Amino acid sequence: MKISEITVNCRVSDIIRAAELLEEVSPLSLSRLQRRLDIGYGRVAAIMDLFEALGIISPQNALNYEHTPLVTSREAVIRVIGYLHETLT
Repeated sequence: MKISEITVNCRVSDIIRAAELLEEVSPLSLSRLQRRLDIGYGRVAAIMDLFEALGIISPQNALNYEHTPLVTSREAVIRVIGYLHETLT
């Protein structure tokens, strides 16, 4: 799956909000982020795929299904905005 396909079903505001919550909900799991954003599983999974592709979070830990943030929330927002700017222009 291409990164550009990941954001098709996600609202920009949800992606940015997820980046802002990165440190707050660490360690990051799909269910934890889904509860905080109050959006569906598919959208959260797409956001997590995007974050992993952008190097914002680690691949999923096979033991507990969690991801480790690799950057701060601020850096995550910067990467997401940069990606969205390139994709949407």
